[in-house]
Amino acid sequence: MARTIRVRFSHGVIEPLEKVEFSEGEEFTVIIHEAPKKPKTKKFQNQ
Repeated sequence: MARTIRVRFSHGVIEPLEKVEFSEGEEFTVIIHEAPKKPKTKKFQNQ
């Protein structure tokens, strides 16, 4: 069964950002797709 979950890489560890129900010690193959980067918005100054 395939699932897609959001994760965060922090301090060398991939941490799930949602509840997962896996057995301790279970192994997986992980395919990583980078999240789309948010476009930078230009700040306009009032003149």
